[in-house]
Amino acid sequence: MKRSKYSEHQVLGILKEVEKGRTVGEVCRENTISTSTYFNWKAKYGGMTASDIKRLREQQVRKPAIKADVCRPEFRESGVKGSDRKKALVTADKRKAVRELRTGFEMSERRSCMAIDLSRTVYRYEPLPSRDLEIQKGLQQLAAKHPEMGFGKFYAMLRRCGRSWNHKRVHRVYCSMKLNKRRKHKRRLPARNPRPLAVPETANQCWSADFMSDALWDGRRFRTFNVVDDF
Repeated sequence: MKRSKYSEHQVLGILKEVEKGRTVGEVCRENTISTSTYFNWKAKYGGMTASDIKRLREQQVRKPAIKADVCRPEFRESGVKGSDRKKALVTADKRKAVRELRTGFEMSERRSCMAIDLSRTVYRYEPLPSRDLEIQKGLQQLAAKHPEMGFGKFYAMLRRCGRSWNHKRVHRVYCSMKLNKRRKHKRRLPARNPRPLAVPETANQCWSADFMSDALWDGRRFRTFNVVDDF
């Protein structure tokens, strides 16, 4: 990367000239720089003072040591897993590492995210609260009231109640609540009071008859009619 011929203090002086009222084109022609270079300087050094420049230099000198600290075993043991090439950091660990750098080394958010290789948008992201609570409540009520019904009838009943939810959204919530699984109800048998078996007292009083079926070794089948005296 080509190093600029202007030092940080000279860049601050050029930026202050424009702040005093001079035009950007005039200042750029006088200092033989392009307007794109000026706006890059403004994005990088805008609003900074000499003390800020000094602290920025110290951070740039200390940046390799900070990266080495992040990769230390004690960082990984404390839950901040450093930039290990074998196993990538998850987003939660990267956010925690950025917070460690900001509090422990007084680094800015931008430079902390650069050191951990995390987007500032991802670092600032806060998950939105669930918008499906009302759908879950409606499906739960219908499932408790009509356990024998399925998604099609549930969705039709919700539409009749004035709900304008998309069927794909309702089906996603329906599946996430595991209502699409077939319910296995316990089979209830009717109460039976079997009569005790009668024991014959003499021969020829009670006979039992039944058919039986079997097969021979060559595959031919035959049936028999069996008659037995229960006595």
